[in-house]
Amino acid sequence: MNFIKQKKDLDLNHMVDSSKDCIKYIKSSKEKKFTSHLYGDSIIRSDFKNYLISILFNTNNIEKTVLILKKFLEKTAHPEKIQFCIKIDNDDITFVDSFLKEISKFEFNFIILSSPRGRGFIDLWQWINFLFKVSSKYSKFIMNISDEMYVNQKDWDNNLENYISFEDDNIFRLRTSVYRNRNYNDLWECGYAPDTTAIYTRKYLSIQSNFSPCFGPDNGQQIVAFYLSKINYPRHTQFLRDKVINDITFSGQGTNIGLSQQQLILRKNINHLLWINIFSYKNQIKFFKRARKIQLEIIKFKFPSIKIKELNNKYVITFTEKVNLEESKKNIIFLSKKIPRIKLFLYNILRYDFFKYNTGYDMNKFSSIALSIYFLLFKKFPDHKKNFLEEKNTRLDSLIDIEKKIYNISYGTLEFFDFRLSFIPYLEDLHTKFHEIRYNTNSPILLDFYTMVLTRTYLTIINLLIFLLLINKNILSFLLFYLRFLVLFVFWGINLLYSLLAIWRFPKNLGLSRYLFDRFFIVNFRKKSFTFINNDDQSKSFIVKGD
Repeated sequence: MNFIKQKKDLDLNHMVDSSKDCIKYIKSSKEKKFTSHLYGDSIIRSDFKNYLISILFNTNNIEKTVLILKKFLEKTAHPEKIQFCIKIDNDDITFVDSFLKEISKFEFNFIILSSPRGRGFIDLWQWINFLFKVSSKYSKFIMNISDEMYVNQKDWDNNLENYISFEDDNIFRLRTSVYRNRNYNDLWECGYAPDTTAIYTRKYLSIQSNFSPCFGPDNGQQIVAFYLSKINYPRHTQFLRDKVINDITFSGQGTNIGLSQQQLILRKNINHLLWINIFSYKNQIKFFKRARKIQLEIIKFKFPSIKIKELNNKYVITFTEKVNLEESKKNIIFLSKKIPRIKLFLYNILRYDFFKYNTGYDMNKFSSIALSIYFLLFKKFPDHKKNFLEEKNTRLDSLIDIEKKIYNISYGTLEFFDFRLSFIPYLEDLHTKFHEIRYNTNSPILLDFYTMVLTRTYLTIINLLIFLLLINKNILSFLLFYLRFLVLFVFWGINLLYSLLAIWRFPKNLGLSRYLFDRFFIVNFRKKSFTFINNDDQSKSFIVKGD
């Protein structure tokens, strides 16, 4: 069964009507109550006030919202300069009333968009665009957060004011997240490790018209920045306008906090469906065009006399260059709006290694690709319900214990080898004794055939033992390794064959097959990374990649 029941809920081209049943509530910092308006109404005290920053987020949680507003208020020197633009659902009118009542206590400036839930999470990215549209046109900066994020520094807004006009053309963004020092070498890094708390100048986003053409405002803006970093490569002049700062940082950058297991599964499925859509050709073209527009604005600001003509698939830049006092030369350059379709297709195909290019973790390549293919076929990840594969398998435990004993015998032989010198004289005495019996011609007793064979066998064994005790320990270790490998290969091979033949009668036997596959392909075959610290918030994990 598909994880979304109705096919229309999978339509990634669906566009939300922001004006349908949407009420806009407004409150200035010194006001005690909200006033209500239609979505399209233009209100001076919200649309055209000179704020320092407009902070946008979606929420349906009163407690979380109140908590982060309290933390922002504690750290803000001038709350009257801060505007919060928040989207909530209005399916429950009592929730709307309670929400407005609670946040009206804070001396910030607010715009609240209240609309029906609609399809929920799958369309939330569109509301960030709508919030940007209704935010003050005179805000210096814009920021998109979640209802779990809050600022760390006291008087952070004073710090932010220092960055006004950081660039003469006012086109830049401030990187403040845990990934702020990261350099992006691969397009797909922008998906799993974007700068989630970047602060944008309003002009930077206005050039693009909104935050994103599809899911992932933070992912999308990281992709735009990625294209800006490559768009003029390898020339010395670069157009990337990312500015790393360390005097404004944020906490609560994890995601999906507080969701139940079922909600988490649903969220991961929808999230990855939207993720794949980000890297489609249709959307990558849009991100590339945004980067190109920013590049052109930077050029226009620096050289106001140039002329730019927009054609269907490219821009034509015309400028005049003086050759000497009397002569000028007209120059034309073309800047494409497109990226190669086939190149992007092959690029994406090579990134079907799910864990490496969707999470940043390094796990088994074959199972990782299989997971990607499974998702494409069924539009969901495999269920992780407990089954017979995860139940306790006493037979498998016994086989693992036997393997451990084989290892112990092998290692015990090497330890015994260290005492070999004390046994050599004893073996040499035995060798002399049996040698005399075998070759003593003065013996009055004629050795019978049985005694001769037995004596010769003893001599052979003694010679072999003396040889083994006299050889180098490294050679013995080498021999034992391959002997142990042969024994274990036969041991596991026989048991695996039995398990496969008896699988219909004993389904638990499949657990042995999975154990061997996981062991030799996931653990031994591709263990290239080590996780020193593992955290649900991947940005806080500490992982070292091996070679």
